[in-house]
Amino acid sequence: MLFKKLVLSFSILMLGLGGVAIQGQEAAPPSDGDAKVEAIHNQLRELKDSMLSAISKKDKAAVLSLLAEDVVVTVQDGTKLVCVRKPEGVADYLDRLLTGPKPGVSEIQIDLKVDEKTILYGDTLGVAFGSSDDRYVLNGGASFDLKTRWTATVVSKDGKWLLASLHVSSNLFDNPIVVSQQSTLKFALAIAAGIGLVLGLVLGKLMKK
Repeated sequence: MLFKKLVLSFSILMLGLGGVAIQGQEAAPPSDGDAKVEAIHNQLRELKDSMLSAISKKDKAAVLSLLAEDVVVTVQDGTKLVCVRKPEGVADYLDRLLTGPKPGVSEIQIDLKVDEKTILYGDTLGVAFGSSDDRYVLNGGASFDLKTRWTATVVSKDGKWLLASLHVSSNLFDNPIVVSQQSTLKFALAIAAGIGLVLGLVLGKLMKK
């Protein structure tokens, strides 16, 4: 259960967060400004692809190379919601979750979706958002699917786009962690009710003697 909670927001591993490619119709020749913007979106697509590739290979060094120096990631860590700061904090989180000697997760399948192209603020700052449908296989063999929504900030430093912040959320009332806990609670209540019934019968017989 601890590792399930740990991966509740593990969409830290689905970052990247570029815009989706325009499909379908032929476009007019772009202006210099349009070409510059499209070049930025292509770089963000490369960031997304690089991040997903690093995650699938469990390459912690590659993941960390795509993070800004002061990156902030809000995630569910064990039993509490925390803000993981800086690449070293993310490295510790990844070790416990995926890349360390005793990781909680053995396999991750990520289906990342962006809602629209990254919203750009000039040439060095962008905000991206979307969803993800993922499957986690824990080291104990258990597996579950998780749907999340995410928002991320990306920044350009020395010509390279990096992840500066990420916040991931899941549906509080419709996710496998809650369902699992509800099932466990119902089972415990059923056992408690059964024990109470047996004790009541035993005590009743004793009091009649």
